[in-house]
Amino acid sequence: MKTIAIHQPNYLPWLGYFHKIAHSDIFVFLDDVEFSKQSFTRRVHIRKSKWTQERSYLIVPLQQHSDYTLINELKIDHSQNWQQKQLHQIKNTYFGTPVFEKIYTVLKMWMDTSTQYALLSDWNQFLIQSISDVIGIKTAFVRSSELPVNGKASEYNLKIVQYLNGCTYLSGKGGKKYQKEKNFRTKNIRLQYSNFSDTPYLQKQGKWLGGLSVIDGLMNGVEIDIS
Repeated sequence: MKTIAIHQPNYLPWLGYFHKIAHSDIFVFLDDVEFSKQSFTRRVHIRKSKWTQERSYLIVPLQQHSDYTLINELKIDHSQNWQQKQLHQIKNTYFGTPVFEKIYTVLKMWMDTSTQYALLSDWNQFLIQSISDVIGIKTAFVRSSELPVNGKASEYNLKIVQYLNGCTYLSGKGGKKYQKEKNFRTKNIRLQYSNFSDTPYLQKQGKWLGGLSVIDGLMNGVEIDIS
């Protein structure tokens, strides 16, 4: 009775992303679809600075690419000193929290290894799996590009779930806009939508801001429900 979840490999994604991982048996990195500039594949929201209500982005710079480049073909532009800039912003925003030294040390260690990754997809997947290990998530990970199936949108998700012998497909709430629910029922696959709620937690840097990177949750001592 396996539950399958599927999502693009995003950069240091929000807590809801990890909630979906935690509640699936297999999590599929959807890495062989076209990159969207409006997505969170190369960027993520974070508080701009301590005591402000403004968001800014942590952004991974990319080498030049076409509008039709697949996510697993995107190359990181390591000619820019983006790692230190991001660490500097994280330190300025979260310094002084009880767990700062512990979390920051781990983040810096990961950032120091980023130059080993030429591809954005590989880098993002490393971070997501590393964070999952830290918070105790035991879900198995696979890449869609390594599976012998193909398709588009809802059809592709259905084929992936079928190939992995899934009985339930755990989708994000946004999937309701395009998911062909009838097709899942026809194949006897239960379609379930994530019930994660971006419930306010104590942010020691200012008033509540939702939708921020998992870094914000970790720095503020939030425990993700992995039951």
